[in-house]
Amino acid sequence: MSETPEEAAEKRALGRMARYCAQQERCTQSVREKLVALELPDDAIERIIERLKRERYLDDARYATYYVRDKARFNSWGPSKLRFMLRSKRIDEDIINEALSNVDDEAHTAQLENLLRRKLRTSRAADIQKLKAQLLRLGLSHGYSYDDTYRLVAKLVKENSETK
Repeated sequence: MSETPEEAAEKRALGRMARYCAQQERCTQSVREKLVALELPDDAIERIIERLKRERYLDDARYATYYVRDKARFNSWGPSKLRFMLRSKRIDEDIINEALSNVDDEAHTAQLENLLRRKLRTSRAADIQKLKAQLLRLGLSHGYSYDDTYRLVAKLVKENSETK
């Protein structure tokens, strides 16, 4: 008995998504978007996603762990931005909390300090207040808390003014 055109399309989509997931870690939402773009029926999309999860091609917890680690390390993102971005990918809140708990506060503080020091070296701010505002905006835009950012900005600006 031969397969129907719908079954053949689902089989092709499954193979395509397995290759897509094998290239790098993917979240369920990105796979779902790809499958919707292929105009597959909803029940076929759910079957493909379940099979990818069952065969460990797709794992949102694994994805979140790698995402947090890489974005914190290479993009200097703080906890707030990481949480926001994972939520935008529709990752479950428990998974987000677990992934964020794997990065210690000292690592986040060190990343923030490196980010601010790099900006401090290249800043052309005319006065201390503009420099502080510039550094504060940078830290906040990268997802660090106001208190942590403000404390480090004050420390770095004081150090910088003492060395000049």
